[in-house]
Amino acid sequence: MVAVSRPRVICVDDEPHVVGGLALHLRRRYEVELATSAQAGLELLDREPSAAVVISDMRMPGMNGSEFLARARAAHPETTRVLLTGYAEIDAATRAINEGRVFRFLVKPCPPPELLRTVEAAAELHRVTVSERELLESTVQGSVQMLSDIMAVTNPAAFGRANRVKQLVTEVSLRLGDRPGWQLEVAALLSQLSSLALPHETVEKLYYGAPLSSAERAMVERAPEVTQQLLGHIPRLDVVRRMLAGPALHRPVGAEIDPEEQKIRHGAQLLKGATQLDVLEAQGMSSTGIAAALKAAAQDYDPQVLEALLEVCAARPGPDSIREVPLSGLEPGMVLAADVKTTTGALFAARGYEVTASFLERAGNFRAGSIKEPLKVFAPK
Repeated sequence: MVAVSRPRVICVDDEPHVVGGLALHLRRRYEVELATSAQAGLELLDREPSAAVVISDMRMPGMNGSEFLARARAAHPETTRVLLTGYAEIDAATRAINEGRVFRFLVKPCPPPELLRTVEAAAELHRVTVSERELLESTVQGSVQMLSDIMAVTNPAAFGRANRVKQLVTEVSLRLGDRPGWQLEVAALLSQLSSLALPHETVEKLYYGAPLSSAERAMVERAPEVTQQLLGHIPRLDVVRRMLAGPALHRPVGAEIDPEEQKIRHGAQLLKGATQLDVLEAQGMSSTGIAAALKAAAQDYDPQVLEALLEVCAARPGPDSIREVPLSGLEPGMVLAADVKTTTGALFAARGYEVTASFLERAGNFRAGSIKEPLKVFAPK
């Protein structure tokens, strides 16, 4: 039988006997963690981001409970927040509820049955919130993946770039000690969606850095509007749409921005840097030249983002890691090191594409000898 993990509850109060009393009543049903200051509570939440409920006293030195829960909400919005308060602080607790900082407040001394009922309701709210978010993410990501697969067949050049941008964004994020959230991954996969409004010849020119006519430049400038219009009809993709719109990357010195704006700003920088790196690589520029170009545009990036981009650029696989294989020698997990074209010159799959079972099946449907061989690949990681 698989053991079901119990919800985690964090109790915060500067009086040890208060958090000890809360733990005494809750430990039979929940995993309980204790903190005796607001700062310690924030650090505990950072270590336990999956916590279902956080309970905080109102009156604490340095940072009161309302302020603490507001900061907890900003950093961990899915964790349900409960405020402990005295009768004299009920007005402040009511304001905290009305401003969306807390789920409920309890008046001290709180009878154990009422405490248990409140925590049970808070934990259930957390469970529902997480389940809805996971369902949304999987549904959106599945839909985007389907759109991406369609793009792979109808517009392999655009798909190849989108796939490579997603890989680069992931690599840069890992260099920064993080993993890209689903919104950034979706934004990367949709980063070339506007190319669907462009003729294939124009997309090929963009891909290889060939000069565009004035009419083509005008089309390219209008193309991002297509992405904004398409995504504007899909609920819950506002953050993705704003990342792709490329918001202003700079702010006045000392100015503060909220966590969502910071996420959008950070994502826009990663998308911009990954796209620039891929464009220069497609044009045959060396890693040294790409690094120089990135440094020349340093004003567009936060210093840590630029440093991570340069590290990823330096770690890109070189010619020594490429090997040639026949079409029949392709295996899932291999990554195309060069474009795969048909004997008529049509692009079949772009470099950077990771070979999958569906790709092998599609390639197998082509008449023998219709795809140029050998193919250049990187071995599976």
